Amino acid sequence: MRKIAFLFLFTLIFITGTFPQGKLLTLEEINGRNAYRFYPEYVRIIEGLPQLLWKTTSDVYTYVKNDALWEGTTKAGSDKQVLDLPTFNKNLVKSGFTELKSFPEISWVSDVSFRFEHGNALLVYDMKKGSAAKVNSYPDDMENADIEPNTFAIAFTRENNLYVLLNNQEPLAVTTDADKNIVNGQTVSRHEFNTENGKFWSPKGNFLAFYRKDESQVTDYPITDISKVPAVTKNIKYPMAGGKSEILSVGVFDVKNNKTIWLKTGEKNDKYLTNITWSPDEKYIYIAVLNRDQNHLMLNQYDAITGELVKTLFEEKNQKYIEPESGPIFFRKKTNEFLWFSERNGYRHLFRYTTDGELIEQLTDGKFDVLEFVGFDPTEQFVLYKAVDEDFPLQQSIYSINLQTKEVVKISTADGVHEATLSPTGKFFFDSYSSAKVPSEVLLCDITGLVVKKLYTGENPLKDYTVGEITTGSLQAEDKTELYYRMIKPVNFDPAKKYPVVVYVYGGPHAQMITNSWNYGASMWMLYMAQQGFIVFTLDNRGSANRGLKFEQAIFRNIGTVEIQDQMTGIKYLKDLPYVDADRIGVHGWSYGGYMAAALILKQPETFKVSVAGAPVIDWSMYEVMYGERYMDTPADNPEGYKNANLLNFINNLKGKLLIVHGTSDDTVVLQHTLRFVQECNHNNVQVDYYLYPGHSHAVRGKDRLHLDTKITNYFIDNLKK
Repeated sequence: MRKIAFLFLFTLIFITGTFPQGKLLTLEEINGRNAYRFYPEYVRIIEGLPQLLWKTTSDVYTYVKNDALWEGTTKAGSDKQVLDLPTFNKNLVKSGFTELKSFPEISWVSDVSFRFEHGNALLVYDMKKGSAAKVNSYPDDMENADIEPNTFAIAFTRENNLYVLLNNQEPLAVTTDADKNIVNGQTVSRHEFNTENGKFWSPKGNFLAFYRKDESQVTDYPITDISKVPAVTKNIKYPMAGGKSEILSVGVFDVKNNKTIWLKTGEKNDKYLTNITWSPDEKYIYIAVLNRDQNHLMLNQYDAITGELVKTLFEEKNQKYIEPESGPIFFRKKTNEFLWFSERNGYRHLFRYTTDGELIEQLTDGKFDVLEFVGFDPTEQFVLYKAVDEDFPLQQSIYSINLQTKEVVKISTADGVHEATLSPTGKFFFDSYSSAKVPSEVLLCDITGLVVKKLYTGENPLKDYTVGEITTGSLQAEDKTELYYRMIKPVNFDPAKKYPVVVYVYGGPHAQMITNSWNYGASMWMLYMAQQGFIVFTLDNRGSANRGLKFEQAIFRNIGTVEIQDQMTGIKYLKDLPYVDADRIGVHGWSYGGYMAAALILKQPETFKVSVAGAPVIDWSMYEVMYGERYMDTPADNPEGYKNANLLNFINNLKGKLLIVHGTSDDTVVLQHTLRFVQECNHNNVQVDYYLYPGHSHAVRGKDRLHLDTKITNYFIDNLKK
């Protein structure tokens, strides 16, 4: 009943938007400098409530407004301005520094002082004293900087080596590898397993753990830079499925003694070292060690002083794959206990362990995914977390679980998609959310969910525009799995008419396209296309995110099969609608969605008349090791799966119009994919349209984005609408 009520609400909300009442969107404004104004969350971050932060030890929060620092508390009363830019600049000059043109981005280091960057200097400003002091500085050639919050030491990289800068001294060279194939202190595994960083400060700043990757056996891939005359080639390391991969190791740098030791992670090189985590006392480092097949995980504890393996706490195995994306989360008081994310029971849940490897309990349970750990309450009797709503998976809410009674309470009070930031005391949290009827709102709540204050309410950026009705619903896949869709109808919709359809697709892991967020996750381009007379339809097929392990693993070893089956379930639904023109259906997607857009017109040529495929994978054997082998195994182990997924084998099926778009400097889906596709089209006399964006990587950004959206739009208008 709750689900039906939600869907009914979704339908009602936008009915009024289907009648002419204002302006129409233009491609120029949704791609211009102020395009962020159409996205309420960005408006909040940039203009509404910039730099919303908790102080370090109290329940006092701050934000920047009109180039001034404002402060508020959890008690009744209005927020107050505590530092304006003129006063700030006056005190900077008094402290020997130059003025700033705008209020800087800050990080609180105590309840009375914050740090910020000023040119190449790292400064700390004392609110009580009204003065600033230089605590460190940045070299001009520094990259990938990480500031240690206690000592203000800076770890950074130059080319392939790692350095540490202490108290304005000369940088200490942590590594001195002359071989550029050896890379230190940078991200590894091509950002998979949530490895967005390559350096890890210990809790008190006494040590720095870091990755070292040996890429000497990884193949080079050429990226051509045409900005030079003549053009020059830059080689990147790109390990393709089944090929040689990087070899990882982990070093630990002792800041005081200027000494590095290496963790003894084993002689076997074909493995991933993921989710590096320090113990609270700085004695140990925990690493989730994953084999190359990605189906066997060991959580290992290493001695941070000697590098020795202390023990394996536990192991996890899965017949298909395991994807660790979070390390141990230690309790503050019981530091011999931690929380661990695992999908071992079919959904992503929290498990409670001791540092001896003893499983105390599975903390959360049910047919839903826990997405994020939010924090502990002051007594550590409650754990706060963000999870998909079990009864309605388009929603993401904040929950609290009592560790003793196991009572679970939803503490975010409004429907929608929520993000929570807990205060340092663990007594309050910011609840930032949007929903179908709320563009953006920020609430200050206590940990029972009681709303203490409403900090921000964003305006509807489309209030002066005419937009089509947006509805959501669900269909059943062939195996009876529920699949959710979103439909945007044209403005001035007439059910007696027949309309062309543009299916926007992603379809791969790590993405959920339809959520109970603003516009249900639809982009401005989709609303624009509805204004041009198209029905715009999106369906989250099996293989996509936040629906449990079985839902995602349905694509294992067979990419391009169940996704297409599910998309065709959506097509059948569309064709049964009296106002859909079944002879005018097109599809568009980017990246994995680009693969899907190309696969759909090639594998379902009788259905799709037009397709625009952006940066598509064509042959999965040419995609990267980490992602590709997780879902497909190696080409040697799964030749049939790779053959069926390879779009080069379906070129002669093409009957409609296909436009392929690609950035020439794409280092994610390399240009070879689409070049080989076009080459095979040439060899087989198959006509295809191909457009390149010189110098762009995996996404087309900046001023060329308008050109891209114009090209895609015109392609559908010229070939599908007319």
